[in-house]
Amino acid sequence: MRTIIREKDLKALGVTDGDIPYFRLFLNKNVLRHDGKKIVYPNKKAINKKINDSRKKRKELVKSLKNWQKKLFLAENQKTLNEIMKYTSPLFWKHMFKYITDKNYKDVFNNVKIPLHLVRDKRYSKVLETFLRDEDYRKRLSITIQHSFVYKNKRRVGGHFDTLTKHRVETAEKNIINLSDKLSSLDEELKTLSVVLKYVK
Repeated sequence: MRTIIREKDLKALGVTDGDIPYFRLFLNKNVLRHDGKKIVYPNKKAINKKINDSRKKRKELVKSLKNWQKKLFLAENQKTLNEIMKYTSPLFWKHMFKYITDKNYKDVFNNVKIPLHLVRDKRYSKVLETFLRDEDYRKRLSITIQHSFVYKNKRRVGGHFDTLTKHRVETAEKNIINLSDKLSSLDEELKTLSVVLKYVK
């Protein structure tokens, strides 16, 4: 039993020129042995097991990739979805009525810039609700935004949401690239195994 290490060994076993590159890939990580007429190691059972294991792994990778693609879509379109959903919030319409009818309220709101597209988010709905009914709170919030170091670069409420959205998009993109690379490598491995299997008697 001899180890295949040269291209001429492969040709002697009937491997076509088109299939030789796949054998090169296989031999980068594996050993092939022959008896002069056929490949005897690994056997069909061993290769089929590798194929089945790789297919299972591929199924999990595809599932994970679809999950991250969905997360990316939601992250990229969250603001648009929130913009649509705000019209179903009674709190939004209460705000709009006061915004139209109360000039002082309007001026302070324009200064504070509470993100109305987040009106269905518990964190920001509480801010808007308190802002609507409490004049002192409106004044304090306005002063905080104008003078606090936290709001130095973005003088508005809601910066946290933008940062979180950016992080979600970047995380999803990174995982999608990583999983796509793994899938590409796995598909190449499956093709390689299927080619090798053809020559195992």
